[in-house]
Amino acid sequence: MIFPRSAPALARQRLPVCGLALAFLAVPLFVLSSGCQSLYFGAMQQMGAHARQLLVERVVLAKQAQGEAQEQFKTALEAFRSTTDFDGGELEAYYKKIKAEYDRSVQRAQAVESRIDKVESASERLFDEWQGDIDQMSDPSMKAKNSELRGDARRRYAELIAKMRAAEAKMAPVLTKFKDRVLFIKGNLNYAAIDSLKGDLASIEGDVGALIADMQVSIEEADAFIAAMGGTQAP
Repeated sequence: MIFPRSAPALARQRLPVCGLALAFLAVPLFVLSSGCQSLYFGAMQQMGAHARQLLVERVVLAKQAQGEAQEQFKTALEAFRSTTDFDGGELEAYYKKIKAEYDRSVQRAQAVESRIDKVESASERLFDEWQGDIDQMSDPSMKAKNSELRGDARRRYAELIAKMRAAEAKMAPVLTKFKDRVLFIKGNLNYAAIDSLKGDLASIEGDVGALIADMQVSIEEADAFIAAMGGTQAP
């Protein structure tokens, strides 16, 4: 006796056809069955959710990198401040200390730049996918609302990336002053040379202070963006 195939079995048999259609998401909806349409919209939502979450995760990582850079630049500044309080001791050891702090500052700055670059690449993916979804919508009211939401998110993102890049741009001048100081001490390992650096300390302190303040503004903007995107703060 031959039993009829069960519904799940038939669904499994038709699934490759839906899967093929989903592999090419540009397939017009009217050529898909109702079951395939459900799978189509589910896949589209998952893609959008993934792109949104990826952007949020990268903003969190960029924010963390800026926080770590903040602390490193503070530590480096303290090391350079010790120049004015240097009262003897091993000059070579002192040079190695400030050189190490400079090198760590460079590494933190590079990490910030890399993280911000990744935020930008994730944002391009999200907003491109979002626009693609809007282009496929038929209902004028829903299409307009979705466009409005995308525009709001893009404006908020533009504010975030502008603040991140502004803070990033202030790292290079500070690193240049750090480097000059390190090289000067390297070539002049004597107390008179170290004492001569007291005069330009105020300039370095001002630059580092401005950098740390801009980074804090960027970090707070990142927090606001993450909350607006429905993300969560990193532990």
